[in-house]
Amino acid sequence: MLETIHLRKKALKTKGVYALYLDYQVEGKRVRKYTKLHWINGDKTHNNAVMAKIERLRQEIADSLRGGIFVDDETTLVQYARLYNNGFAEETIRSREKTVKTIIEFCKDVKLRDVNRQWMQRYVQFLKLRKNSANTINSRCAYIKTLMHRAFADGLISRPIDFSGLMPAAHRENACALTLDEVKRLIRTPLYRSDVFNAFLFSCFTGLRICDVRRLKYADMHDGVLEVVMQKTKKPIVIPLTPNALRFLPPKKTGESLVFPSLPKQSGHLNRILKRWAKDALIRKRVTFHTARRTFATITMEYSANIYTVSQLLGHSRLNTTLLYVNCALGEKKKAVESVPVIT
Repeated sequence: MLETIHLRKKALKTKGVYALYLDYQVEGKRVRKYTKLHWINGDKTHNNAVMAKIERLRQEIADSLRGGIFVDDETTLVQYARLYNNGFAEETIRSREKTVKTIIEFCKDVKLRDVNRQWMQRYVQFLKLRKNSANTINSRCAYIKTLMHRAFADGLISRPIDFSGLMPAAHRENACALTLDEVKRLIRTPLYRSDVFNAFLFSCFTGLRICDVRRLKYADMHDGVLEVVMQKTKKPIVIPLTPNALRFLPPKKTGESLVFPSLPKQSGHLNRILKRWAKDALIRKRVTFHTARRTFATITMEYSANIYTVSQLLGHSRLNTTLLYVNCALGEKKKAVESVPVIT
């Protein structure tokens, strides 16, 4: 019999912010489901929205448990994947649903208990025969690994599964940032989508991720600063709004209006627009929307030379993460090398 599904909270390092999870039992086994939602003291609007999502999730879990979806001998990988495909960003859900579709094509009725190292090996071969790239295969398999780790934590399988060495290594292209001259070149280059034009350049001078740009409201900006809780990390950040950033803000509507409501919903579409724009501006770099965030880090670092401040502006918890973002400009490299005295 299913007991009450309790809502619990866990204090995080950020003062006044708590991670929320649901605590319940299934057939005598304790289950803790972390919701990836956060309670923020004093933020009534945010907390009301969070509680609405919690109640929907609580009801989904109750319905699933009553329907027997958590019975070890009956739960399929597809059922389990869709049960946990809630509460994430739209793009994440779309990406995970693509993985679910490949599982259905490969072996739709596979039970959680039947997913093992040999099954994963066959699944990888199936994806290779479909001519999927190494990056795609790595992404698909990583999601399945996450599901199986969660299934073990939920007590649905008896032991963790070793998938090491089965996935092809993902090919990571060198991330790029634009120089200030290249940003100026983009500004001078017309783009048929003014919303994309303004959003990208606004991000170049604020460092916001695309997910935060999409949900940015005029109410988030006041007294010359921008204050938001980042969607990815749930960490609050405060960014001063410079004249460069303010230049690319569309005319203000109501406080609760989205600043960039008409951006393409799919990143692929958005990045294709940016690619053509960069080509028109004679920029020979692989430009995506995330390039704007790296550009902000690189330009700010170049003119302030204070990596700690840059890290705070980006909302990073560790300086090592910021170091991955910051590209040392050629001028700075040349200056550093030429600072060494000439040997005579």
